[in-house]
Amino acid sequence: MSGFSLKYKLGLIPGTAKIDAKWNKLLGMRDELQELEQSDELARYRELDAELKSAEFRARKKELTQLKFEGSHEQKILSELEHLSRSKSMKQYFKTLSSEKLARFKKIEKGDKLARFSELEKIVTTPEFTKRRKDVEKLHYNNSPEASKRKEFEALKNDKRLKSYYNTLASDSYRLYMKAEESGEKPSDPNEIKRYEKFLASGEYSNLKTVEKQNLTQRYEELRGEVQSDEFLEREKFLKNSKRYQTTDDYRLLAEYEKLSKDPEIKFYHKFSKSGEYLNYQRVHDSKELERLNELEDLVKDEGFRERVAFLKDKKRYEKSEDFKLEQELAKLKNSELIKKYFALHKARELNFFDKWQVAFDDEFTRDGVNFERWNSGIYPGKEVFGNNYSQADELQCLNGEENLQVHGGILSIVTRKEESKGMRWNPQYGLIPAEFQYTSSMLNTGNSFRIKQGIIEAKIRVNPCAEIVSAFSLKGDGAFPQIDILRSGKNEVSMGVIREIKGEPVWQHQTITGLNFKKFHVYRLEWDGQTLTWKINNAVVHQSKVDSSFDNMFLNLLSSVHEEVHHQNLPHYFEVDWVRCLVPQAGNN
Repeated sequence: MSGFSLKYKLGLIPGTAKIDAKWNKLLGMRDELQELEQSDELARYRELDAELKSAEFRARKKELTQLKFEGSHEQKILSELEHLSRSKSMKQYFKTLSSEKLARFKKIEKGDKLARFSELEKIVTTPEFTKRRKDVEKLHYNNSPEASKRKEFEALKNDKRLKSYYNTLASDSYRLYMKAEESGEKPSDPNEIKRYEKFLASGEYSNLKTVEKQNLTQRYEELRGEVQSDEFLEREKFLKNSKRYQTTDDYRLLAEYEKLSKDPEIKFYHKFSKSGEYLNYQRVHDSKELERLNELEDLVKDEGFRERVAFLKDKKRYEKSEDFKLEQELAKLKNSELIKKYFALHKARELNFFDKWQVAFDDEFTRDGVNFERWNSGIYPGKEVFGNNYSQADELQCLNGEENLQVHGGILSIVTRKEESKGMRWNPQYGLIPAEFQYTSSMLNTGNSFRIKQGIIEAKIRVNPCAEIVSAFSLKGDGAFPQIDILRSGKNEVSMGVIREIKGEPVWQHQTITGLNFKKFHVYRLEWDGQTLTWKINNAVVHQSKVDSSFDNMFLNLLSSVHEEVHHQNLPHYFEVDWVRCLVPQAGNN
């Protein structure tokens, strides 16, 4: 008794219920994991997890948690503002700025009185104005041209020669003289001649000529006209006046200036303008320091700046940040049942199976009837090549297609019946020939829909083994051989192995298994790994074999065929298949 048979008899080989339960659990875990992977909650978890693990997030958190008010830009701004505000000059400036004295000063500064004072000051402080005053104050009448002219005029006015001259001009003798001078002839009258000659010999005539020769009359008239003029008299009066400067326009300007200089407003203005208080006000008013102070005050009044200062002083600033909310959201998600379930499934070792394998073909026959998008009925490529199904030369059944296929309760049955039927049979000499059959059955293959060259091929099957009917689950290629039998029934036994073609003849290399409880379903499995084939029944190894490269690109084949007359007790015969499954290696695991 083989090791498998002994373990099977002792109940050490798991039943199909456990195998199905294990597979269904594995599929359930996989499907649940796939469903979870599509969930919005997991997508959000992954998004948050990636965000929180990113260098940008860590940098933001580090920056935020290490922020301090001390030494910050904002603290330096406030310190600078405080330093400027508390400086002696700045405090004095603002005290002056709000003082009554400065208000009074500015009012005076804008007034007409100060404007007039400034205007006068510009005049009276000029060198020209000072020189004019000195010149006036140095003037004296006695030494003046006016005094000299007055003296000369008075002297001429009292000069005897001029008095005699003017008396002569009024005399009859002078008129006689002028008459003779004008006519150019001496008088004819002896008395007049006598008077004429007497006049020429007189002192009056001599004085007349002297005065005329010296132009004394002309000078006298000139001086008389000048000293009697209003201008001369005004000038003479001015020079004789000891307070002559007070009569000048300059004095009036100077007096107005001196009066204004004693005005309380003007005195206050000049005193305040020279005070240390005002000098400090002037220096600060147009200074960079005041400009900076105003700039800083505007800055610290800004809502954004105040919020930033409050933020920097807040020791719980990170807990109030959006990033902290993201951390809290992630922590909450980590504790959610969905995420816990996802990671439990993600770490489940059982699901590592799907890292290596993917389901390439799976039919559990849950629909009504056979899915002919997956399966072809009959021999491949019977219809495709010959237009008809046909039976092999040594077979007694007619392949009756869908008529002998049943699907009930998720079980596919290939039914073999005792009934007459007409069909085609393959004759090695003549090819396909019409034939009459006493039995009908069916066959399914995936020649047009699915092929495999390595992986796992398995099916849950219940077979009723009898000598007359062969039920098989095989892999075939386009030719008759090679062929891999995953299951082949015989009389109260099953076998598995390969059929090779050697020198044109088929060579069978099979392992026979007996002692199975054929009332039960069994899982028949082939593991095809490169050149090694391993057969299993209910996951227990029963056979191994090596193959070459001719075993390639093979399709699934299910059939029941009749090879001799069948005892009526074995009819109708059912070859039952619960499911068929094929798995191929994931990419990279070949």
